[in-house]
Amino acid sequence: MATGQADATTGYKPSVENSGYDLKVVGDPVAATPVYFILRQDDEAAALVEKIDATLQEMIDDGTVSALSEQFLGEDILDAIG
Repeated sequence: MATGQADATTGYKPSVENSGYDLKVVGDPVAATPVYFILRQDDEAAALVEKIDATLQEMIDDGTVSALSEQFLGEDILDAIG
């Protein structure tokens, strides 16, 4: 786009806004990309999955995820995933 060869693109909002180019973010997100953790299938990993799930849910419930995403990404990522 900076060279004039494209009129639009999709991208991660903070990356676009902090690109150093004269770009403008328009419209709503077209997609949300899930994050996955790859773990072994054993009892130790199962316990870790429970801890990860519980911790993430706690951080969502107490507002930590929203606060961090606002601070570092400029928006609440939970809004994008409904």
